Amino acid sequence: MPIFQSNVLGFNSRTFCKKIEALTVTMSNFCLPVGDFGVKWYERDDFGAKLREGVAMTELESPRFFGTHEHNLDIKGRLTLPSQLRKDLGQSCVVSKSQYGDPCLTIWRTQDFNEFSERFLNSNLDDDISARRRMRIWASEASLVEIDATGRLALPQRLRDYGNLTKEVIVVGVLLTIELWNVNAWNSHIGGQDVQ
Repeated sequence: MPIFQSNVLGFNSRTFCKKIEALTVTMSNFCLPVGDFGVKWYERDDFGAKLREGVAMTELESPRFFGTHEHNLDIKGRLTLPSQLRKDLGQSCVVSKSQYGDPCLTIWRTQDFNEFSERFLNSNLDDDISARRRMRIWASEASLVEIDATGRLALPQRLRDYGNLTKEVIVVGVLLTIELWNVNAWNSHIGGQDVQ
């Protein structure tokens, strides 16, 4: 039975617990954190002698999207996402109305959408009719969208109508999500004016 090393370097303990569980199962030995995104592992024999060691880097739990870009919809309602934003989305994503009620669309990594939805399910909606209504409308309008080889995604017409997206689109990275705005709505929004 391996002996587990317990020295700890500086690391983000909140994210480390999830990473360590997966890696220790696969390596059957103890892993030592290396920064926020990796672990240094040791394999020891039954007497505590170090047999071998290595460093395994893990992926970021959630990428951070940022920046503002201007893009156009094509005649089929497809949008080509900027390469720096689409690289972490994979082959599909979820497109929804804004979870905050803003007049824009939100693009989610599928796993982030599922985690956000899980929070709704875990909150007590039994006594909050208004929250249940908002959740029901928001979830019913969400759509799983494939991203083609050139980075285009076809936005459903009902969502384009909601966001008033016709030709020019402002693409905004908002840390865990990407937002799609009508140019006038975006300009009003960043100018501090409410948009209806």
